[in-house]
Amino acid sequence: MTSSIHEPPNTLPAEFPDEMLTLAREFGAPGYAHLFLPYPARLDAERLGRAVRLLIDAEPVLGCRFEATGAGSRWRRHEDPDSMAWLEVATAPDFDTAVSSVMLTEETPTDRTVVVRLFSLPEHDLVAITIDHAAGDGAALVECAYHLAELYTLLRDRPDHRPVPNATARDGFEWLQGLSGRDKARTVIRDLGAVGRARLRPTGIAHSHTLDSWMAVPRCAPRFIDRRIGPSDLDAIGRFARSNGSSVFALLVSAMARAFVDFAGVDANRPIQIQTVTDLRRFVQAHERPPIRNMVASASLIFRPARHEPFTVTLENAKREVERLRTGMRGAMNPIAVSLVRRLSHATKRRLTEKALRAKFRGPVPLTFSHAGRVQEERVRFDGIAPERVLLIGGWMPMPVLLIVGLEYRRTLSLSVGFQDNDIPSERVRGFLDGIVGQMPVERSEDGAGRSSSARAQKGSPSST
Repeated sequence: MTSSIHEPPNTLPAEFPDEMLTLAREFGAPGYAHLFLPYPARLDAERLGRAVRLLIDAEPVLGCRFEATGAGSRWRRHEDPDSMAWLEVATAPDFDTAVSSVMLTEETPTDRTVVVRLFSLPEHDLVAITIDHAAGDGAALVECAYHLAELYTLLRDRPDHRPVPNATARDGFEWLQGLSGRDKARTVIRDLGAVGRARLRPTGIAHSHTLDSWMAVPRCAPRFIDRRIGPSDLDAIGRFARSNGSSVFALLVSAMARAFVDFAGVDANRPIQIQTVTDLRRFVQAHERPPIRNMVASASLIFRPARHEPFTVTLENAKREVERLRTGMRGAMNPIAVSLVRRLSHATKRRLTEKALRAKFRGPVPLTFSHAGRVQEERVRFDGIAPERVLLIGGWMPMPVLLIVGLEYRRTLSLSVGFQDNDIPSERVRGFLDGIVGQMPVERSEDGAGRSSSARAQKGSPSST
């Protein structure tokens, strides 16, 4: 960054993923993602406010609102960014209550693409960063935290600092440019094979909803549970995975499949489907300043959980599926389908999105697992002070949609789930996360379990357990 002053552009092109996520939001998908960073210190609210204001100049899309037009869509910068409350300051009696108040904002979306909230808790401060999911995914949200920490720290000694707006294109198809003909063929072959595999009729979360009835479920009681796996247990999981020629990811989805049998009461011998989220950034050249954007795709793992057999049997089944994705470009989107759909009008994309979502509710809905990666401790330090933990929540939707988000920080893996408390008992969700950890055949340590944190978001009477 330099101290030169450059004005951000007034408009930016909306990318294909931006459009699809905006459309999905119209049909009940989460509109925001939230990152929570509790700091063992008191932060300067005035300086943090200036840092947030500079952040929306440094990353131009954050200072814009999404506009759908007949010909397509775009991002348009707010006419008077200085008049908007990019930072909100509040007090809360504890972490869970602060998280609850942020969760309730899902009910009142605004034109702000990013919002930062500074909570004063009894013994420390909490920074909560919210991003419009149409502008950025979980990895982009973490990048926002990196930029904000850097700006806040720079302003201590350089109060006149001004960042140069990030001019790196938010090209949602950059990942296609590096693919060879063979790579593209692999994704097509993988997806053709998936058509046949779908005939296996894998199990998922049973329900009696249509898309319309699911969208009508009240979303006024969001709740979250965070199950953490500490350093010792995470090390043991890594050793077990390596000794069995597996990845930690394959081990995690194996444990999820086995725990899901008890959670959903499904047949342990029938294949289960787990929807996974893959980061397309792996296919693009690394940027010194990655733009805030969406770079995710989804892929399905279908395998037999073998709940009543040794864990290694389940692991072998999962490994074959993970290998299938790896050889099929690790969950990359089908380049032929993407190239066709991207050229359609916004209205046609909306019709296709609605059709796909209605089809999703005609059978059991798969469990979804998104591993958001690892947060670099040195990059989220405000004045050299690092957060005690990091929590990422991607949404809290009614059942049968259930999204588990994995995020690693300080060698601790957090598994978080958002849901509607008036839709499914929290004890059932907590038991599912405990079951995932319990299924892993590693020796437990005293620090390994972490603590399970939850928060109820009920207006007027938040509670925590």
